[in-house]
Amino acid sequence: MACRKGKVENEIQEPLDLNATDEIAFIAKNGTTEGFQLFLMKTDGSGLHALSGDTIANEPLAVSHDGNKFLYSTLDKSRTSRLYVIDKRGGGAVLLASDTGFYSNMSWSPDDRTILFQKWMMGLGNTSSNVFVMDSDGRNEKQLTTDGRSTYPHWFPDGRKIIYNAVNNNPGIYIMGADGSNAWRLGLAGTVYANAILSPAGDKIALSFVSAGNQGSLLYVTNADGTGMKEVVVAPPPAVPSASAYYRVIELSPAWSPDGTKIAYACTVGDNSEIFVVNSDGTENKRLTKTSKLESNPVWSKDGRHIIYLANDPKAYNPAIYIMRANGHSPTQVSTTDGFIMYPTYIGQ
Repeated sequence: MACRKGKVENEIQEPLDLNATDEIAFIAKNGTTEGFQLFLMKTDGSGLHALSGDTIANEPLAVSHDGNKFLYSTLDKSRTSRLYVIDKRGGGAVLLASDTGFYSNMSWSPDDRTILFQKWMMGLGNTSSNVFVMDSDGRNEKQLTTDGRSTYPHWFPDGRKIIYNAVNNNPGIYIMGADGSNAWRLGLAGTVYANAILSPAGDKIALSFVSAGNQGSLLYVTNADGTGMKEVVVAPPPAVPSASAYYRVIELSPAWSPDGTKIAYACTVGDNSEIFVVNSDGTENKRLTKTSKLESNPVWSKDGRHIIYLANDPKAYNPAIYIMRANGHSPTQVSTTDGFIMYPTYIGQ
């Protein structure tokens, strides 16, 4: 199903009915800082404050399942990376680890006791990436992969397995035990994959990859054992003509609804990108936004009633965070921070 043919929802305004205790975390960079900082605010935009004074790396946020702790990494000019944890309730950032590489794609185990991450090791003419775990207090670091080409690790919801992408001699999506044992490759055709996003129940996988000739992107859904692979969306070339293959895959940015029945994604429409929602079986493809901006990075609220996303005026290059009902109604800008915003994350019960 081509995303540009998606049905456009009616532009209806109705109260957002936000949960007053829910929050949005994001990173942002303004003209007075050298790098990004971590911010937190209420879903209506109130209570905005910087959670950490550190200049942090441009990385997706890793929020603990209880919504209280954040992982972030830094990278200095000597190429030393540091991994920190900070509690939003106070106490300041705590250093967990440091190395002459780069900590990336961190996430918490379902019980918040273990941290999963990839580590880039950068040297003259040699760059490698492997998957690691460590205790949430920084102890017992363990390397799980050794091929040097393993990226984008994610936990299964039960915490017993890990899914990741490997561009090695047999490229594809891999699944292994939480201790790195019994790694096996899903039975999918070898191609350039990005994130493999598990459904909330862990029974299905949404994955996007670059189509033949690097001209567009495809969004597929498959069972967690690699069977039943189904094409859900065919995306045309991106709104940014010079975009890399990586950008073309991330542009889809698939996000599962909490009940696992729908997938929100961003897709090129003419010179813009818009937010769509499609059923996980590929039916009922609906376009939720219709503006002159570049919409991207959709994220569901915990109750499935709202979606937050980024909207960027390509002339101003100043993304803002919006929130709308899950049916596309009442899109509302909630961020007021000047500067470049990345990776909005919904925090709620």
